Amino acid sequence: MISSLLVIFGASTTIYCQNHGHHEFTEAQYQQHITELWTGSNYDNNDVLSLVELHDVFVHYDTNKDGTITRHEYTNLISSQAPDLSSYAHALYDIYDANGDHHLGMQDLDALYSKMDSDGDGTVSKTDFYTFWNQTLHALAHLHGHGQHLVG
Repeated sequence: MISSLLVIFGASTTIYCQNHGHHEFTEAQYQQHITELWTGSNYDNNDVLSLVELHDVFVHYDTNKDGTITRHEYTNLISSQAPDLSSYAHALYDIYDANGDHHLGMQDLDALYSKMDSDGDGTVSKTDFYTFWNQTLHALAHLHGHGQHLVG
């Protein structure tokens, strides 16, 4: 689940870089997070993340059950699970909110699915999923460790 990514990040915030004293992720930690995210999202354990699986991941964020997920709903849920991760929650929400209306609906999730489909074949394979999350996590690395980026 997407939330599992944020919870995984929460558990990792206790990891410090010995030389800098900042929280930093290694490439191996990023790959571990992506693997755990894939496993939690792809609940039928095949090599494709379906659009239904992606929609199912987001259902629990709609706390008032009105069919859309507001920034407030999303960030409140993430903050309650891992309070130190609100900056990730806002950044991820911005990525998910394709039309910028501050409500995640089916169109936004469909657009997210298309973004994840890096080879454009209409499905999100495991390779597509890893490509998307590698790009996303590397792009958001500046949010972790006060501007510190990925360490080797």
